[in-house]
Amino acid sequence: TFHGILPVKMPLLHLGAILNSTLTAFFFEVLARAGLGGGAARLLKSDIVTFPVIDAGILSDAQRHKLQAVFNSLSNRHMRGIVEELGFPLCNRRRCTDAEHPYEQVNPKDLTLDRVRRASPDRFELDSVIFDVLGLTDAERLQVYQAVAELVKTRLVRARSIQR
Repeated sequence: TFHGILPVKMPLLHLGAILNSTLTAFFFEVLARAGLGGGAARLLKSDIVTFPVIDAGILSDAQRHKLQAVFNSLSNRHMRGIVEELGFPLCNRRRCTDAEHPYEQVNPKDLTLDRVRRASPDRFELDSVIFDVLGLTDAERLQVYQAVAELVKTRLVRARSIQR
């Protein structure tokens, strides 16, 4: 299901950047409706209306410029799934019998900020703008990344176990 979003209080580019942050992925994992088969999750129109979004108006001019530059970089490259964006390789062995395939290598406790930075420098910079606005410490930023990895892995592995 696709829904159009028309930003009222901020430029479309800023909204696009904010919606592509890992914090938004976290909110999606927590608020989305799952159980749609195959691990899919979605938001209904009523969910989108109340979905938490950072107001770009609270960003400084420097933060807005950085957000735009980083989002341009992010939008001009191949996007990967969020667990790969965070630096976890997915198993690509044919006929892998691990119950968590292809997510068996995803251990959120192994995640570090440096790992995310190396895997997706542009995503890390985009997230840094959002995290700076919120005043998150490095430990809290890491907790967001770990929570997203755990939530995504749990949702997708659970869906695979039901299909078997």
